[in-house]
Amino acid sequence: MKKTIVYFMAAFILLGLAGCGNANNVGDNIQNNETESYVRVWDKNPNVQRVDYTLKSSDISKKETDMIEWEKNDIKAVLKIDEEQDYFTYAGESCTIDNARLSVAKGREADVGFAEVDIDNDGIKELAVEYIVTTGTASTQKMTDIYKKDSQEKMTTFVVDNHKISFTHEQEAVIIQTMKEWEAQGFMKENNITEFPFAESSISLFDSAVVEYEGEYFIKVTFATNEMSKENMNLKTIKVLLKCQNNQFDVVDMWY
Repeated sequence: MKKTIVYFMAAFILLGLAGCGNANNVGDNIQNNETESYVRVWDKNPNVQRVDYTLKSSDISKKETDMIEWEKNDIKAVLKIDEEQDYFTYAGESCTIDNARLSVAKGREADVGFAEVDIDNDGIKELAVEYIVTTGTASTQKMTDIYKKDSQEKMTTFVVDNHKISFTHEQEAVIIQTMKEWEAQGFMKENNITEFPFAESSISLFDSAVVEYEGEYFIKVTFATNEMSKENMNLKTIKVLLKCQNNQFDVVDMWY
């Protein structure tokens, strides 16, 4: 089955999105249609590659009840574990971050990963921090935070409310509109879907990570909803690619 990806340009601002400029196309063979959206058919998933961590669980040099320390090649990070909120410091090749808050799932602190990447393609590396967020349920959630080097400001990637990750309203609007266009192309019938498979409150899987594609960096999210877990549904996950422009992460590609 060929997989369909729909990409929306800044003209989509007409729907009320606070866009951040014209996004660069990811891939080739883009065809314009009368609705000013772009439809592309993939024979397989785009070949995105996960970035290498500067520090990960195998680089833990010290672990105590209230502290974890990572160290490798003169790069060091320390996570201070608190009852209400965790804090970390990071000193690396390009980035230094002091006492940034982190909502890590208790017992999963060792799973934190750090990477230095130029996520906004301005020539200056940012710090990406990936970690597991607790939900109190069986659902899986992996968050990606991005910190700017110069101001140590945390950029808004997604929304975390009461330990639950969701897309921003702007991201969600593009995702829903994209799936509606898929529906018009026979997406629902092809995948044996009887119920529209997206509702913010029903996200059961949210797995985000920084990836590289054709020399640029993006955040890839693999997500699923409760509706998609029903036995009669062939669709299991949807992948979303987000690009940072003007300090905002916009949906630029989707596939399934």
